[in-house]
Amino acid sequence: MPNAANGTYWGRVGTDVAVLTLSDLPPAPEGVRYRGWVHHADRWTSIGVASPDAAGSARLIAESADLAFAPDAIRVSLEPYDVSQVPLGASVLTWPDH
Repeated sequence: MPNAANGTYWGRVGTDVAVLTLSDLPPAPEGVRYRGWVHHADRWTSIGVASPDAAGSARLIAESADLAFAPDAIRVSLEPYDVSQVPLGASVLTWPDH
């Protein structure tokens, strides 16, 4: 990933909405797409698929009761088109940094 690629996550404890904005992402390779994830306690929750525009920017807005709690980790990964319950693909952005 380019060093400029970055993301910002916004959520509020007690609110079931979260927003993830991404910028400076290159186009996803053929057969995969960017997917945002948040981790709470012992499980991952997908917050959606990001399709960056020509400038590499994307925004995900997700609503789920699982998002009413502060996340332990956030990840954007390159995932195959089939849907998984956990991130399996290469991590593009992570928090905390690993």
